[in-house]
Amino acid sequence: MSSAEVDAYIAAQNEPQREMLERAREVILEVIPQAQQLISYAMPAFKVEEGIVAFIAATKAGISYYPHSGQVLAMAGDILNGYSRTKAALHIPLGQELPRSIVERLIELKLELARS
Repeated sequence: MSSAEVDAYIAAQNEPQREMLERAREVILEVIPQAQQLISYAMPAFKVEEGIVAFIAATKAGISYYPHSGQVLAMAGDILNGYSRTKAALHIPLGQELPRSIVERLIELKLELARS
């Protein structure tokens, strides 16, 4: 698996999801530049030594961010107010960006869980 497969996944999406995914990937890689990019569960994934810390995927209504843990979003608290979410996914509607501050916190929480 490689970043080329992630490139292909993103390139295959329609706008504006394609642009939203590119921006989400940029933000994730700014936070964890050492991450390996791969496709897992048919979605772009970002893996570090502790394991996969994030997935992103295109949806009809925008994109979704998956922290690869059913606990992370519940632990994030008020920073996710205003976003639709399930136990496993944070939904970013069309035309919005995934803020760096949210990505930083979600990755931090995921890594804390992985290390405990």
